[in-house]
Amino acid sequence: MENFTDVLYNATVYKNVEGHVLGVFAAARDITAQRKAEEQVAEQRTKELERLARTGKIPKAYSWKELKMIRT
Repeated sequence: MENFTDVLYNATVYKNVEGHVLGVFAAARDITAQRKAEEQVAEQRTKELERLARTGKIPKAYSWKELKMIRT
């Protein structure tokens, strides 16, 4: 089984005044916890939309994409 970690990756190339590369700095930040939190929020939002759909009281602020999630 493969094990993957979600990361946010940034890199910068450092050059001298002539444009020659002096070095590179790269950093990766583990965003596994952030992804999990985003999934939980999306799940809660879907449940709330489903509840609102049952009551027939869906706020106009919801997008068509969000409302389509209820039907599928």
